[in-house]
Amino acid sequence: MPSSSKPASPSNHNDAPAIRRRRENLALRYFLRGLVVLVPVTLTVSIVYWLFRKVDGLFNH
Repeated sequence: MPSSSKPASPSNHNDAPAIRRRRENLALRYFLRGLVVLVPVTLTVSIVYWLFRKVDGLFNH
């Protein structure tokens, strides 16, 4: 009894653009997640450093 669907072959080159797109999307998601973490941390550290310098300047005079 012949099957109407083709068996999936690992050497099928038609899936290469789809796999590439998925990898690019995954890389973009990781990059954006990194930004979501790093931007607030960097801003917080910068503000705390700035605030420390301002308060330290008040007590040095």
